[in-house]
Amino acid sequence: MIAYLKGKLVSKSPTEVIVEVNNVGYRLGISLFTFEQLGKVGETIEIFTYTYVREDALRLYGFTAKKEKEIFLMLINISGIGPKLALTILSGVSPDKLKTAIVNEDVGLLTAIAGIGKKTAQRLIVELKERLTAILPKAADWEKKDYLLRNEAANALVTLGYKRNQSIKAVDRVLPKLEKDVTLEELIKKALERI
Repeated sequence: MIAYLKGKLVSKSPTEVIVEVNNVGYRLGISLFTFEQLGKVGETIEIFTYTYVREDALRLYGFTAKKEKEIFLMLINISGIGPKLALTILSGVSPDKLKTAIVNEDVGLLTAIAGIGKKTAQRLIVELKERLTAILPKAADWEKKDYLLRNEAANALVTLGYKRNQSIKAVDRVLPKLEKDVTLEELIKKALERI
């Protein structure tokens, strides 16, 4: 399976690119998000790929960001969502906004994306909310330090034998109430009191 390509960008459009690697041109389906991140035709690019194989199809999909590829893979594992619809979703909203919409159960934002009705939006929330909550801070204004501290504390609780979701919820309950200069040890102690 091809997981990554580095080569010359031969052509690009909002839905696909052709990348030349060692005199071979690879056509990849892309989202609008990836299209906007790409450089100019003729430049060398690096792109993460996913190889889609079915009896009647062999296609490559490309992503400039690893996080976009991760969400694409989550989307196509949901019943009724294939690669084409997954790219449509990722073209309608950035990966970060999509994560936030799912975690916050924002059906309105999800149904504003072309091809997503209310039932599909609700299925996205049901199937992905728990997985995305584990990798997305709830407070949009958290600083990077808080986000890293949150993950370290949650990882420490998992090491102690607690479930990941349980650990994250405990940390999320206490972190916003603590001082900005809270230490990892203090955060873990406070989170343990909430488990």
